[in-house]
Amino acid sequence: MKLFRRAAGFLLAGLLWVNDVTWAQEIRRAQPFNEPPVPRALPVDEATPPPDDRPSTPEEPTDKRQLDYANALFARKMYDLAIPEYEKYLSDYGGASGRANAYFGLGESYRLLGKNGSARTNFQKALDEYGDSEFAGPAAYALAVLAFSQKDFAAAQPLFHKAAAKSKDAAVA
Repeated sequence: MKLFRRAAGFLLAGLLWVNDVTWAQEIRRAQPFNEPPVPRALPVDEATPPPDDRPSTPEEPTDKRQLDYANALFARKMYDLAIPEYEKYLSDYGGASGRANAYFGLGESYRLLGKNGSARTNFQKALDEYGDSEFAGPAAYALAVLAFSQKDFAAAQPLFHKAAAKSKDAAVA
């Protein structure tokens, strides 16, 4: 009897399996597309004209470009990258007109990186060597703030007065 039940079970399972296969939905498969492949790009037979040696805009002097590059790094708060550019400007262009700007930018970069000794040296150079420039007032003020932060009030007071005297802003003077 067990044999009969086992055989009947297999027969029933086989019928159900065959029934499921015939009733199952046919799965559509992607058919390969019989089209020739796209031709590859071929090099141009004509030679391209060589680029112009000079740009169409007038070129500015290299010392101005160097200083502008250093100032751009400073403006983007990349002080550690601006320092070598200011130093390169100061070493390469001895008689350039932007040296006061370079000393002041170098001092500010050092100050913002926490190197107050180097900052003080560069602010002092900007103040001593270029006392008539537009950077003399801000350099004197920065020196005064450095002295004041170290509680050297006697040195800070004349620097604050010098900063006020050299300032171009009427509200400060």
